[in-house]
Amino acid sequence: MVFACHFFSFLISIGFERRLNTESKSATLIQAWWRGQLMRRSLVHLTFLVVLLQRWWRRVRWLHRARKRKKALTQYIYETKAAVLIQTTVKTWLAQRRYQQARKAAITIQSGWRGYTGRKKAAAIKESAGTLIELEIEIELRDFVD
Repeated sequence: MVFACHFFSFLISIGFERRLNTESKSATLIQAWWRGQLMRRSLVHLTFLVVLLQRWWRRVRWLHRARKRKKALTQYIYETKAAVLIQTTVKTWLAQRRYQQARKAAITIQSGWRGYTGRKKAAAIKESAGTLIELEIEIELRDFVD
């Protein structure tokens, strides 16, 4: 009976070992599955975080480029306005210079013409004055002779 007891306990221990072995394998399998679940969850979460980070970085980069474009456009407008102002000033100066040259030329022509007509009138007056004096002398001589 002792033998049967040992044999029975041996069989029980084998069953127990098998059961322990099966339970151990099952526990290992469950643990591996659970670790896989945790890893997949963390990977999904990390993927989400990476997407958020990329979205943020693209926005920062876009804003930086937008500011840079705006600054370049502002600089271009400033330089264009400055160039237009310089061109306007130069054109105004050239127009005033041409006007003053034309005015001086007109004054020169007018003064020459006025001098010419004045000299002509003076000569005519001088000539007519000489003739007038001669007429007066003649008239007086006639009166004197008569």
